[in-house]
Amino acid sequence: MNSAIASLGVTAPGSIGLGFAIPIDQAARTAEQIIATGQAVYPIMGVRLDNEFPGPGARIAPNDPDNPAVEPDGPAASVGLVSGDVITEIEGRVVDSLEEMIVALRAHEPGDRITIVVERDGEPMEFTLTLGSAVG
Repeated sequence: MNSAIASLGVTAPGSIGLGFAIPIDQAARTAEQIIATGQAVYPIMGVRLDNEFPGPGARIAPNDPDNPAVEPDGPAASVGLVSGDVITEIEGRVVDSLEEMIVALRAHEPGDRITIVVERDGEPMEFTLTLGSAVG
């Protein structure tokens, strides 16, 4: 099931032939949740990611006084993740971009315990956290 299509941006409309898909098991789980309860629940780490970070990895966004990059009392905060950490692996799967991080995360369910590797100040650090949930 396609979830997004890449384009050249606002100045050049249209697809460049690169699509991103949702794995069928995730699509089936989402459909079952919507049929059963009228809403879908997905896993979260409780971080806001930096959309401008070119990679590799997915960087936790800079702090904003009105919108913290790491949700207080969220899964990421509970294990010590901070703004600027770059997520490079989820459960042994290399994360090269923000999109890959989201796909790797969505392969899990709320309540799953996952191991992630982040780079902080040039050093790799490993954390194990329990995923939270959000309705979407």
